[in-house]
Amino acid sequence: MADFRKVPTHLVEMPGDRLRGVDENHAKAIALDVEKHGLINPITVRGPFGAKGGTYSLLAGAHRLRAVQMLGLEEVETMVVHVNGGWSSLLIEIGENLFRNDLSKLDRAMFVSKYREAWEAKYGKVGRGRNSANIAEFLDQAGLVSFSDHVATRMGLSKRSIEAAQEIAQKLHPELRRALSGTPEADNQAVLQRFCKASSDAQCDAARRIRSGAKAKDELRNVGVVPDQNGSAALERLTAAWGRLSKKDRREFVRDHRAELAAFIAEAGADE
Repeated sequence: MADFRKVPTHLVEMPGDRLRGVDENHAKAIALDVEKHGLINPITVRGPFGAKGGTYSLLAGAHRLRAVQMLGLEEVETMVVHVNGGWSSLLIEIGENLFRNDLSKLDRAMFVSKYREAWEAKYGKVGRGRNSANIAEFLDQAGLVSFSDHVATRMGLSKRSIEAAQEIAQKLHPELRRALSGTPEADNQAVLQRFCKASSDAQCDAARRIRSGAKAKDELRNVGVVPDQNGSAALERLTAAWGRLSKKDRREFVRDHRAELAAFIAEAGADE
């Protein structure tokens, strides 16, 4: 259940454990748009808590809330949801943020990981088969066997990209994630995956050097990871381009290359 209403801006509180911080420059850009057009997309909150006039807990829309605060607006348009805390609230936050196009590869990796974590905490482990009763609700909503298929379909990205995101979230050390956050390399999936091949100690050393001013790409060599020369950059560009295609364009591409694709699929099946 959810309803739309205006609530006093000062009553909306931002939890300290949110997955994504607020970029002040991004919030300023949103503020300019809000000042001109109003807040088109309401923030999402849970509450109110306490007696009449109690506070609300922000679930999604941190940048929009910050923009409203910058403008000094006394009220903010909200969608108020009536859910319990914990994973239900987290699913709403991730659900809104994960399927945005402005996430870096690093941000996306963390949201994909948390999205799966939330699903498994709420519904049970996500497996490949359809016979597990504790994932019935997940499968009903997804209509797919694979978690990667589900997220890939909703985001318009390839399954390979989603699997890469899970690898980055699972293997990139938190210290290195923090050091890379906000850098150009945070949006370079190939670089992130190469760092994943280094040991935890090597990643921590690289993080310290990056925070001291070293270039992230130079650190790939320092941790003993040599850039792949076998076409991974081209594959990365192809994967990204496929993710940007509309369904119509994808169908046309497959139709135009049907014979070639069928031959590759048959060859790959024979190798397995």
